[in-house]
Amino acid sequence: MSHIYQDLNKLHSKAVLYSINRFKKYLSDCHGIDSTVEIVAYTEIYQEHLRWLFEKRFLEKGPITPLSCCLKQFLNWYCNKLDAKNLYTLSAANVEAFYSEGIGKCSKSYKRAFQAALRSFFDFCFEQGYTSHNLRYALPTVRTYQLSSIPRKIEESEAKRLLDSVDRTSAYGKRNYAIL
Repeated sequence: MSHIYQDLNKLHSKAVLYSINRFKKYLSDCHGIDSTVEIVAYTEIYQEHLRWLFEKRFLEKGPITPLSCCLKQFLNWYCNKLDAKNLYTLSAANVEAFYSEGIGKCSKSYKRAFQAALRSFFDFCFEQGYTSHNLRYALPTVRTYQLSSIPRKIEESEAKRLLDSVDRTSAYGKRNYAIL
């Protein structure tokens, strides 16, 4: 019986790995995030910032992970693009350049996530003396509006097709049809 569970675990592991690899490919194709690069510029500051998030901001590993991915991308861009030796030379113009070059074509929600990660990082850098002033205000404002992607109306043919798709033989179907 235990060999059946082992086989199921192997199949499950393969499925999980397949899903992770597909997600990495999606991130690479759609957002230009290279998941194979694990080298982080300014490794010491990066690690110190993650500890700061955990100890001072009381964030758990779950919320820290997406923040750390955004931060890796920014730090690698800054180090490679500008060949900067330290963060003290980081300026508002650099931040704006990263936003336009690094994530200019990404969705608004992705930009907002980046904005949150970088604001936290800039607060940390200023507090620790890595930058001369807090660059959180150099980040461009990304306005997102709740329900902004919901269409205002649908065509009559689409409405008819939607109503025709409801199974009205059950109580749930009748209720759903009445709601629609």
